[in-house]
Amino acid sequence: MARLRVRDVCPDSRVLRADGQRLRAAIEDAWRAEEPVELDFDGELIASISFLDEGVAVLFVDHDAESIRTRLRIVGLTEPDRPMLNGLVAKRRAQRTAA
Repeated sequence: MARLRVRDVCPDSRVLRADGQRLRAAIEDAWRAEEPVELDFDGELIASISFLDEGVAVLFVDHDAESIRTRLRIVGLTEPDRPMLNGLVAKRRAQRTAA
């Protein structure tokens, strides 16, 4: 299993969409190598809708939820960030279903 620390992938900023794109690219690179990914937020409060949407939730547009569940394990996400990410994922899953 590949382990990605969010802080290592995006050391300078974890706020902008561009930061989230960098994170998503790292996840997808690991997947191309057929590696499941443990994504570690290290308990750091993110509180950025843009970053969480672009970095994680957008994956649910291009990949079905079951494959993400088997290939992505999220650890160290703070309690304030969890409901924010869950809401974004729900919106992105609905977007995939509507397409």
